[in-house]
Amino acid sequence: MPDVKKVSKGDVLFNKGESYDGVYIVVYGLVSIYETVSGEDIEFAQVGKGGMFGEMATIDLGDRSASVRALTDCKLIHLSSKEYLNRLQSLPLWSLLLIQLLVRRLRHQNAAYVALKKKFGETSRDEAQLISAAKDDVVNLVHEDQIDADRMLADLGEENKEDKK
Repeated sequence: MPDVKKVSKGDVLFNKGESYDGVYIVVYGLVSIYETVSGEDIEFAQVGKGGMFGEMATIDLGDRSASVRALTDCKLIHLSSKEYLNRLQSLPLWSLLLIQLLVRRLRHQNAAYVALKKKFGETSRDEAQLISAAKDDVVNLVHEDQIDADRMLADLGEENKEDKK
């Protein structure tokens, strides 16, 4: 059964390197997904209402690849790794393999981005445009993820209605 968690602005939900415990869906609020390097936070993304985070570690059974901090007060639904993986198992095997491949690639891209930030510090205008274009591509993928999260929220609502009967 999913857990509902309320967190306050500034709370850290988990840190890079911690073991996975499931995925989170944002009911309301905004979180930052980031990595701290030499005392500086490098933000990979912000996730708001209907968005999902924490799925990478659950999919590839690796440690958390980034930290997550609440930028505002948030209400989250936490699905355990087992619950999330059970839902994924309804997908065809080829799609699960594709998802795992994409997660590995995203982990690699995040590491490359952090390495560039370490090496060059502030990004130049050309680099910023390149990063912006890459983020647009990722936003399109995340949008699909958000649609899946919305479906999961709807499914959970239906399960809750059945449980109460």
